[in-house]
Amino acid sequence: MTPVRTLREFRLLGREWLSLWWQLLPALGFWYCVGRICLELGSAGATLLRPDVGPGEALAAAGVPVRAVSTVVFIAGLVVHVIALVMMIQSLATGLRATRDPHIREIVPGQFAEQRTRRDIIVETVAPFLAVYALGGFAEEQVERLFQANLSMNGLDPGGFTVNFSQWQLYLAMAAVSWGVLALTDFLGRRRPNVPLTVIGLLAKGTLVLSAFIAFDTIQTRIMDWVHGRAIWVRMMEAWEAFLALLPDVKLWFDLTVPEALRVAASEFWDTFVPGIVDSIVLPLFWLALTATVFGWHDFNAGVRANRAEAALLRRAQSLTEGRVGAGVKDAMDAGPVRAAWNWLRNGAEDFLPVIQAFRLIARSGPRFIGAYLVLAAIATALPKLLYAGVQFAMGPQTLNTTLFYSVTLKALVDLIGLTLQVALYGAAFDRCLRAAAGRIEAAADAAAQAGTASMDAASVTGAAPPTAR
Repeated sequence: MTPVRTLREFRLLGREWLSLWWQLLPALGFWYCVGRICLELGSAGATLLRPDVGPGEALAAAGVPVRAVSTVVFIAGLVVHVIALVMMIQSLATGLRATRDPHIREIVPGQFAEQRTRRDIIVETVAPFLAVYALGGFAEEQVERLFQANLSMNGLDPGGFTVNFSQWQLYLAMAAVSWGVLALTDFLGRRRPNVPLTVIGLLAKGTLVLSAFIAFDTIQTRIMDWVHGRAIWVRMMEAWEAFLALLPDVKLWFDLTVPEALRVAASEFWDTFVPGIVDSIVLPLFWLALTATVFGWHDFNAGVRANRAEAALLRRAQSLTEGRVGAGVKDAMDAGPVRAAWNWLRNGAEDFLPVIQAFRLIARSGPRFIGAYLVLAAIATALPKLLYAGVQFAMGPQTLNTTLFYSVTLKALVDLIGLTLQVALYGAAFDRCLRAAAGRIEAAADAAAQAGTASMDAASVTGAAPPTAR
């Protein structure tokens, strides 16, 4: 029965999740502490680097844009935090059955974490992680924390703020400069890779993604404000209200009339339902796909057939070797910098190809596994919040000084438990995905062998020649 199988999948995945978390908690906790410390240092450094006090004043006197420097300091802490998250996931390799079992590794081709250095893992995965980190609202949360720290230190005086969202031109310029730096490091790194170029490239990637996110978020807000002031928007709202006025003014059983219920439903759809789908379904699946890329699942021939679009992307990614840099320079000379920039941007898309392949791996694990994983992901997300609220309730009312003293420490401990639980769940889920893929490939091979044996037996009975492999 399907419900029984789903509950069995839920129980098995939950048991492996908690076992993996408890087994590797020291390693997970170490990388969490490294990332959290660097994140707090970057945020504190960006807050203290004011344009009117101390080193910030000296930089401003020298003509250096202090807000740009403070933003880079903040982004550096955030990039190290994301790298620590990648290392948290990579540290799970010793506890995954699929990465230790040589039989599974023979059945499912591809690469695994122990075959790549940590530098390779970080370089290949930091761009997708930063993109999901920004689009998922995590970067926005850290930017809001930085803004609140500026507000608490400088009050309502915007002159001392180290972050100013109204200066979207600055962040757009930072994104453009970091894009150029990233292209240069990519060019030099392919000829002579080294650690300093890798560090500069990672910082450039982080600055590109997060500066572009801040700039476009501000631009989007301004565009929406402009749209809401246009006559066509006003007419659309008037038409919507006219439609609601045509509905019968009948009171429903939950004490709302039909127009009021429809108005509330439309508002809740955009304000609650769509963000809830993103938070509870889309983001957990993205994190699972990113976990697969950390463990090296990026081989398009790894037991999963690619569609035409993916195969075309694969052929392009395989053909773009070191010679693509020279082709980019030739394009710049023959067709101008715009075409060269466009080609470089298309080449950068290969960082996200492993995510496509990982989604195919997840989809083939079946709806029962995906359902069990999403339920456990919701539990792992809600558990830290419940734990924080429970400790606060148990402590009861306290003075303001006591609350400020224990709330920061409690929040750090709760985040430690919550993030390590989520990372362990991603690792356990990928482990089951990979073992399921191995089982399907092995079952297909057994079925093909049995079919071949049956055809040979039938041929021997009839006296016909057995079919040959094509």
